[in-house]
Amino acid sequence: MTVAQYALQKRYGNAFTTLLKMREIKNKQLSQQTITEFSAQLQEQIDANPVITVTAKLAELRTWRHILNRSTISFSTENGNLNTVALYCQNGYQRFSELPVKSYQVPETYGSCYLAVQGEADTQITYREEGDARFGLYL
Repeated sequence: MTVAQYALQKRYGNAFTTLLKMREIKNKQLSQQTITEFSAQLQEQIDANPVITVTAKLAELRTWRHILNRSTISFSTENGNLNTVALYCQNGYQRFSELPVKSYQVPETYGSCYLAVQGEADTQITYREEGDARFGLYL
């Protein structure tokens, strides 16, 4: 996915990670000005969306991942079954065995995190974030 596609889906952390990875492409130069401008645009979009809701459909034998943008998360399924829902962080780990997750406050000490979800193909999931922005943890 491109930076713009992630941003349209409100997956700002993923967009920023993709932007940073673009700096590592051989024989291509991504200026610091470009990174700064895109980062500012992503931050503006996060600020304009105090509640971020993402819906997705799981694919067979794939893990759905979402980099957290905010401090409080909730998670539910519309149909289908899940095998694993876990939060992987720089300094912590949280596996969710009971679903739906109504409201989970991610400790700031965990650092940057992403949610990983595995389950049956075509399972529809809804993920919601709110609270303090965590975007600065990636900068």
